[in-house]
Amino acid sequence: MALDQGITSSRAVVFDHNGSIISMASKEFKQIYPKPGWVEHNPTEIYSSQIEIARDALSKANLTAVDIASIGITNQRETQVDNVNIPPDQGAMPETVNLYIP
Repeated sequence: MALDQGITSSRAVVFDHNGSIISMASKEFKQIYPKPGWVEHNPTEIYSSQIEIARDALSKANLTAVDIASIGITNQRETQVDNVNIPPDQGAMPETVNLYIP
């Protein structure tokens, strides 16, 4: 399974042992524009969308989590969650300097 966390959506792809795609799912999430040239995302919404599309892709393939041999993950490398200045349910900004890891 591949999980791709993009800037505007979350995507999941399930492959068979030969590398062929057997199912896909995706979901866009809200873009928050607090001022010109800035975009923020709700980290809780991103997380929830990844869980939802992973389950959806598994369901479409008639599989469960135990059927998955490995998971590859791509993400927004430039995005961090600033839990010092911005509560985690209010937004994540690209280029934020403080990284919160629970």
